[in-house]
Formats: sequence, structure tokens, C-alpha cells
Amino acid sequence: MQSDLAMVGFDEFGDCWGGYSGPSIDLQEAFGVKPTDNPSMRHDGDARRKATMMMAGDVYDYFWQDKGGFDYLKFIYNINPEGYTGDDPYGKGGPGELQSATGANEVKHLYGNANDHLSATGVSAMNMASSLCTPLLRLADVYLIYVEAKVLMDGGTTTGAVALSRYGDVRGRSVPTYWADEKHSLTFEDVWKERRLELACEGDRWYDFVRVPDAESADSIITGAYLSSTICLVGENLTSIKEIYFNDRKALLNTSYITGKTLMVNVPGAIPEDVTDKMYLVTAGNQTVEYPFKTLVPAPSVLTMNNEYLAGGKKGQIIGDYFTDNAEVPLQLTISGTPIEIESSDQYTISFTMPEGLPEGEVVVTTRYGKTISKFHYKESRNMLFDNWGVTDEPGTGLAATGWSKPQDKGRIKNDEYSIAGSYCQFGDGQTEIDESATSVWPQDQFEFDYWPGSWDTPEKFEGEGAAIRLSTLFNVEEWQDMALKFELYVPSSNPWSSGALQLMFSGDDQVTVGTGNNLWWRDQSADAEGKGYPEAYARALYRPWTMAEGKSFDTADEWMTVVVPLASSFVFYLDGSAAKTFLDVKRFTGFTMMLYSGGVSGTPCKPILRIDNVRVVPYK
Repeated sequence: MQSDLAMVGFDEFGDCWGGYSGPSIDLQEAFGVKPTDNPSMRHDGDARRKATMMMAGDVYDYFWQDKGGFDYLKFIYNINPEGYTGDDPYGKGGPGELQSATGANEVKHLYGNANDHLSATGVSAMNMASSLCTPLLRLADVYLIYVEAKVLMDGGTTTGAVALSRYGDVRGRSVPTYWADEKHSLTFEDVWKERRLELACEGDRWYDFVRVPDAESADSIITGAYLSSTICLVGENLTSIKEIYFNDRKALLNTSYITGKTLMVNVPGAIPEDVTDKMYLVTAGNQTVEYPFKTLVPAPSVLTMNNEYLAGGKKGQIIGDYFTDNAEVPLQLTISGTPIEIESSDQYTISFTMPEGLPEGEVVVTTRYGKTISKFHYKESRNMLFDNWGVTDEPGTGLAATGWSKPQDKGRIKNDEYSIAGSYCQFGDGQTEIDESATSVWPQDQFEFDYWPGSWDTPEKFEGEGAAIRLSTLFNVEEWQDMALKFELYVPSSNPWSSGALQLMFSGDDQVTVGTGNNLWWRDQSADAEGKGYPEAYARALYRPWTMAEGKSFDTADEWMTVVVPLASSFVFYLDGSAAKTFLDVKRFTGFTMMLYSGGVSGTPCKPILRIDNVRVVPYK
């Protein structure tokens, strides 16, 4: 199983390819953690989390014992750990990037490298073969089966001493704080969650979901289920069923999961159009039997909005999921409290034209299944950092660059036919080229913006005349992990972007102020690995959409777009694209730097223009 679950390079046999799969976000949150958590601040209250999934910051002493242990991030990004003396680079043959879309990788069922296998079993592993035991039944499973049976026997809640003891045996060994707040009664929900955590990634969860026991109903009748969920029908002569429909959606039947008394089937993933709240069983004799059954559809999910500052008369698009529309309950979009005419839609997109003159306000999508106030906010002015870029006769924060690179002194603050909301800051003049790595040919005065707080006074001041305020005074930094950096971007088709990363860096007073101006933002992982010692190196986000664009060249089709950069999950890099050792915290929001430079990915030489406006830090839960 290691071959299917481990990342490439995890062992010496070249037989691992499982890096792109990983434990779900939902499972991570069930353990009380998130992939966006700062590893230095993450609270692992359940020891089973680390034994189930690898996450940023995790180190395992039982994997790669001959190399001093296995460091998850250092392996991925090929960084030699402190004290490592191996002949080969630590992450040789590894993925070089985080492949898992969930930010975590599998731990269970792995044995490690050849040395780990030999040490544990006395024999060598082979290509796609190991001597790792396959557990058939675990004692913890037996204990939890007993507890579940006792809960059901007692009518949904039990206070039985043996059941409480067995539950504690399972949970208490992994959650040290359990015995300090020991449960005195147990419900089915307690057992249900504990089975999920204890037996995660062991193949039991699917069977747990097949037919959920309900202590209040001896027959455990399921009257509804969400899209794509698995249910089990229990009855007689079920092999006679040849088709099943949920509303108007036909389910896919697999005869391997059908017996005379049970039939397992997935509720179709497509949203029904003709909603009857019924399930239709069609037999081999073409008889149709109806049962009341609701196909449950989540409320609409809004993932992106093309432009939060979309001008009246411009085409807008919202992308997400569960955008259902029917005559009985039509799909609705409101912006700033105004109903918007939807020109076209499907399950994943809504297209419309923005009306003229709308004020600032919420973007809301409503379907028959619920109402969602999105994370997007039309003409958002909350927590604005830079909007008029210091142009005094325009409304706004009035903040301008105060560091070494000052666009206002280079004619890069513009207000012209391209403006979206007054003045904007431009990177590049359309004539200056940056090379394929955006490093050796890089005119700093064209591609950088620095804002540092403070003044030239002694002692330095951070408010009042002549002082640049701390950006942290403009938003609640205590909530930074639930916030995102947003800004509008315009890359003209005449000057596309095909190399370098837009490096986005917040800084603290201990890193740089007006009075202590320096270039610490240049410090990177490679310099640190060479022993030069830059623990103050900036963690940063690297925005490089051209790497995913067709032809590796990006523009915004001569329109403005909104860029969203979540703070907790995105600011994890150093200058050269390597994984950061230092991370954002509440002290790191007094200054800000943007520069188009490096990022560790080579593209093609280009003469890009990036127009940027409305830089803000806003709630993004």
C-alpha cells in the first residue's frame, strides 16, 4: 500500500506515486486542525492526528531512521535538516512541491525506507512489496463496537460503567486531556466520531456510512441523503431492481453491491432539475416503486468573483457550485441589496451584467436549498491599505510608499483611462524586459513597492505629522488567520506576464521601519542553509498565475480582476520559492512590500505591465 499512498521518493525503489492524494480537509478538522494552521501555533490535542496524516511542521523519528528522522516539509522541498550529513540531498527524488490538494499526506500503511523495513522486520522490502502486517481486526474496533451496541441497547445514551471504561481506553490513550474531563454518558454521536478518528484511513468509514444506525428508529430508515453519498437499501428480492432514480437523476448500479436483501448505491452527484422528493425503483418487470426520499443539496458555494470593483455595464461572472435554478424557486443573485438579472447560469457559474450606480455591499446567492452571503464584497472599502497611493486630492487612506522604492517618484502612480477607482500603482513600463527567472535582469525602480512605518525622528514615532502609521492600525490583526489579502489587477494583453513572481510580504517593526531601512526581504532559504543565519527572513506569498496559464503567459484580457490571497495558507515561501522557516504572526503587519521578482520558477523573458489597486486585508472565513 505504500506505493499508492506515499509521495514519490519516499523509498529507494521508485515505486511511490501517492503524493497527489491526501486525507480530506474534513478529517483534518475533525482532529481539530486545519491545513492553514501555522505549524508553530497548531494545537495537536489528539496524538492520532500525526499518526494518521503528515502536515506542515511534522517530523517522524520512526521513518528514515538512518537519516535522523523524516521531516515532511524538508523532504518535499529538498532542504537538508540541521545536522544532516548524508551524501545525497535530503529530498532527492522527492516531489519538489506540495502535491496534495488537501495540504496533508498519508501516514498509516507506510513502513518508511529500506532501512526502516529491515530494522523492523529483519528482512528487506522489495519493489511494491513489504512484510508490513495487515490488521484484520483491532482491539480498539472491538471496544467501540461494544460501546455502540450498549448505546443502542440503552436507547441512544448509555452510562454503563464498562462502556465508559472501554471508550476511555480508546480515546484516553491518544488525548491526554480526556481523563481530566472524562465523559459520564455516551451517545451514538460520540461513538460515531471516535470510530472516524481511531480508524481513519483504515477502510472502515465506508462501511460505517452504508447504513447509519439510528437509536430512535429500530428500522434505521434513511429518508434523505446528500449528493454523491452512499446509502444501503434493505429489503427483499433487491436483485430484481435494474434501475434507480433519485428525483429525475439516474443512479449507477453495481451488481457487486447488490444481494437479495441489501443494495448499496450512490446518490447521483448532479443536482436534480425536476424535484419530486422521491426515489424510484424500477424492476426487471418494468414495475416502478416509489419511496419518499430527499436528495439533499448544499446551499450555494461562491468560490470566485471576477472583479469586486466591476463597473456598471461590464460583464461579471461568479464561479462556485450548487447554483440551482428552476421555475418554482429561481436562482437569485443580489449585490448591495439589489436583485441582479442573471443572463446565464449552470451548476458552477453565474453570468450577469453589473447595473450602474450600485453602492458598496454584499454579494448574495440564493437557491431553493439555501442562501449564501459570499466572501466577496462589491466595491469593498473595509480594511483598505492602499487605494489613492498618496494622491492627496482623492479620497482614500492617503498611504504612499515610504521605503527605498517609491513609485510616486518614478511616475508609476497613474490615473488614466485604465483606472478602476482613481489612481493605481503600475509595475513595469512596457519597455523594460525581465528575463526568464526575473532575477539577473531586474530594474528595481520599475517592479517594487515598499511601505515602511515610522519616521526619521529620534525616538522614531509611528503616528502624527511626518510619521507613517503601522498598517496594523487599519485592521484587527488578532484575526489575521481568518483574513485574506485582496487587490485588483490589470495585465494588458499587449504586455503579458510570463516570468517571475509577484512577491507579497508583510513585515514587523523588528524587521524594517523608516528609521531602520534595510533589505532583509532579500534573505532566503538558500542563504540560511549556507549558515549565514537569517532567521528574520520574510515569509511571503508568491503570486504567479502565468505558471498555470495556457502557453505559460498571463494577461487579464484587458479587464480588471480581483486577486485573493489567504493569509494563513499563502505566506509560506522565501525569496527563491523554497519553504519558509519563519511564519506570519500578529507582529508582522506593520509594513508591506510588493515586488515582481524570482520565485524559483523560470518562464520566458517578457515586458510585463501590472496595474494594481485597492490593496486591502479583509475577512475571509
